Amino acid sequence: MLLRSVVALALIAAGTVSVSAAPILWTLQGVTLNDGGTASGSFVYDADTNTYSDLDITTTTGSARTGTTYTVVNPYTSNSASGFFATTSLLAPFDPGSPGLIIGFLTLTDSGGTRQYDATFIFDEGPYYTFNSLLGDATSRTSTAGGISSVPEPSGLVLVAIGGLVLFVSGSRTAAICKKRSLGYSRTRPE
Repeated sequence: MLLRSVVALALIAAGTVSVSAAPILWTLQGVTLNDGGTASGSFVYDADTNTYSDLDITTTTGSARTGTTYTVVNPYTSNSASGFFATTSLLAPFDPGSPGLIIGFLTLTDSGGTRQYDATFIFDEGPYYTFNSLLGDATSRTSTAGGISSVPEPSGLVLVAIGGLVLFVSGSRTAAICKKRSLGYSRTRPE
């Protein structure tokens, strides 16, 4: 009976691990900019739909430009698993000079991980030149260090299965202890 229950719970857990990919929260880690500013924040990427959401990235003031908070993914560009354009509002890309942000990476997936600063990690901030490009002028800045990271969260069914397994094992252990005590065994030592 014990073996059957453990096998059943293991099969439930194994069957629910990768039923579908969940959107992943990616967080900026240690991003510094070439003018002394920094960037922090996060965004959600859904590999199934190839979309970004819940964008909340803030840059701090440096020598080239003042800090800005980005909360909108530019819907007028082709955002992909390799990166996206960020804006401060839906109309900002059509207003030359308004703040814009490009974040690029090799490829994001639904398995999480880390993308460190190297040739495949791009973080460029500057004024919009057109609705899908930034002007490379004296107020533009790029990253010199940092990256993004994420740890995918297990699905709800996996968590329930793990919780059930823990309760089952602890219940079996408690039953075994009670059985030993009823047979005269005790944890206390004789004096």
